[in-house]
Amino acid sequence: MALPGEHHVANALAAIAIRHHAGASVEAIRECLWQFTGIRRRFEQLGSWRGVTRIDDYAHHPTAVAATLRTARARFGQRRIWCAFQPHQSSRTAALMSEFSSSFRDADEILIAPTFAARESPGDESDPTAKQLAREIAASGRSVRFCGSLDRVVATLDDEAQPGDVLITMGAGDINRVQHEFTRRLQRNHSSR
Repeated sequence: MALPGEHHVANALAAIAIRHHAGASVEAIRECLWQFTGIRRRFEQLGSWRGVTRIDDYAHHPTAVAATLRTARARFGQRRIWCAFQPHQSSRTAALMSEFSSSFRDADEILIAPTFAARESPGDESDPTAKQLAREIAASGRSVRFCGSLDRVVATLDDEAQPGDVLITMGAGDINRVQHEFTRRLQRNHSSR
């Protein structure tokens, strides 16, 4: 399989069982797995920016966050892993605060963006739930910062990320805008040459 991670292996095993039950041949199943390169926002590798490997993932639940970061650690070894995470809904984040606080252990640097509200009032620079999440993660000994906007996330990464680092943006909201900003910068720099 082209996708790394035990969670992707588990998904593939489920798909294999369903395809086998539906009557697909072993060869057809093998061919489908070999050709499948993944879907958008699931450990999606977006290239690099100034020597930083860029990955985007939809992970917005503690188990998905932990699985994605565990996969990144296994794949990238001792490289410094940045995780820019956008909580999804304040009520949901508050209800899962304990689980979230321990799900970032495989990240070296964690940036918490304001909460993507979905059906709630939008988060902003004073977002108490996202700030509480940052405090809870810090209490577990991780290097974490609350960034009051996605622009602040971009600025922090622009200032501090180094060649060889890995950047993973995670969340169900619009955190992938951070990656789009770096893509725009790459395109702008390329076209000015």
